[in-house]
Amino acid sequence: MKIAYLLVDPAVGLFGTTGASVRVQEMIRAFQAHGHDVTVFCLTRQDRPEEASGTGSGLKPAGLRDLPVVTVPVEVPRSPVQPAEAEDAPPTGSGGAGAESAGDARREAVGHAAAQLASRAVEEAVPFDLIYERCSMFSDAGARVKEQLAAAGHSAQLVMELDAPLVEERTDATTSCWSPTVRALTAADLITCASSSLARWAGELLAGDGSDAADQQEEQDEQGAERGSAAEQAAASRLAVVPHGVNTDRFIPADRDPGAPFTVGLVGSLDPRHDIDLLLRALAEAPHPRRSDWMLEIIGGGPQMEQLQVRAAELDAYRQVTFHGPIRSADMPQMLTRVDVAVAPFPAAQEGEGRPISPLTVYEHLACGVPVVASAVGDLPALLRSPASRQGTSGDQSTREPVDSAERISDADRGLLVPPGDVGALAAALGQLADQPDLRARMAFAGRAAVVERHTWTRRAGEVLRLLSLPSSTHAGLTTPIPVVDTATAAGTPDEAGSPRPGVISSGRRRRRRPRRPPGSRRRRRSRGPHSPQVGGGG
Repeated sequence: MKIAYLLVDPAVGLFGTTGASVRVQEMIRAFQAHGHDVTVFCLTRQDRPEEASGTGSGLKPAGLRDLPVVTVPVEVPRSPVQPAEAEDAPPTGSGGAGAESAGDARREAVGHAAAQLASRAVEEAVPFDLIYERCSMFSDAGARVKEQLAAAGHSAQLVMELDAPLVEERTDATTSCWSPTVRALTAADLITCASSSLARWAGELLAGDGSDAADQQEEQDEQGAERGSAAEQAAASRLAVVPHGVNTDRFIPADRDPGAPFTVGLVGSLDPRHDIDLLLRALAEAPHPRRSDWMLEIIGGGPQMEQLQVRAAELDAYRQVTFHGPIRSADMPQMLTRVDVAVAPFPAAQEGEGRPISPLTVYEHLACGVPVVASAVGDLPALLRSPASRQGTSGDQSTREPVDSAERISDADRGLLVPPGDVGALAAALGQLADQPDLRARMAFAGRAAVVERHTWTRRAGEVLRLLSLPSSTHAGLTTPIPVVDTATAAGTPDEAGSPRPGVISSGRRRRRRPRRPPGSRRRRRSRGPHSPQVGGGG
């Protein structure tokens, strides 16, 4: 099957190092693993200059060197709205004729780029069976390609991938800037969303056509409400939550030096989307006798870098904190194995924001056998806690309380949850994991097993293909879980249903990856974990 992958976002480089670029690359690899040919149509192969990590930026990563790429170089003005700016700085897109003019110029440039990209895709004369577009502000390229192919007598399905809320468009929902997005999403056969909050946001957008006036009318008019309900149902039938995934062949557990200090890690943009100040305070204020020996590794760049460095000094924790800045995606697996615990601190989500709080880095940490302490928001509770731990809760109730005692921790939990903004709960969770290497080992094993079985990129691509009734390989990316505790005690880890198995895991030491047996070997192996690889479960 032939797939046209459209990347019209001028801020996302095809071979860049940001999380968005990583998702693009991994989904392409996953479609290829399912046996399909992918051709990419994009505006740029590189990161934005301020996000590039230096060496290797813009180069084709491993596994994609033979990827056909068609680049349409179109100059697109930088967005006047900066959602990731520091909270104490005035947003550059707030008011003023200059900002409005810049926004209009950007819409026009992206619209022109989308039209050019669509034309190039049709000119390729390849009978594409699937059009896959990463949803970008002001782009309707996928809808154009689908329409033009249909006019030429060829039917192709369209998938729109929504990985982040379209902040620029939300700032002025009564203008024509909504029309390209609504057109693109309306034309899609399937809309995949990286989180449940994004799916709700997209459903509301499609039901209301992005118009505040229409929403108000629907609330006042019973007939309008009925139309809105029908529109919501129609939109919901084409929406699917397809979270981030992880490449479990690249991200693998590794031994830690038993003499190394307890090390906490954070990977992410240094901006208000992450409550990094909370983490610095927890590091400085934790009532733990060995707190001053703890280390914190912060990986990522952003507008709050200097502010956070000053804050670490104010808290007298600067010598314990290393700010690495952004790094190449190829170097990320090695960096993640340097930490004992990862932290994903998010502020409380605001109603209607549509934030995709199911971050890529959490999956990567779990694949490396690193337990995670995360804010109990978004989809993170479902990712980190086993069904046994969530039993008896409903809706978001399970996200309101942290896991704060050994009695409440299931052996299948992959991490601890803390209320957003609660520095005491975060400090206590870090102290608990610092004191209990056996608990970290159990969580490491459960996390690795979970992502191998259910959260790989090839599984994500397979889900998309199956939703469209398109062919997917039954063996794509199958992999074997790599043990992160002694295999002799692995039988003590419960399965996902929460039923315990005999034995107790007592080893806190991670084991090295053993060499794979050559193909064709018939020696029967013993199980290496509580989960067996399933169809589409590797990546």
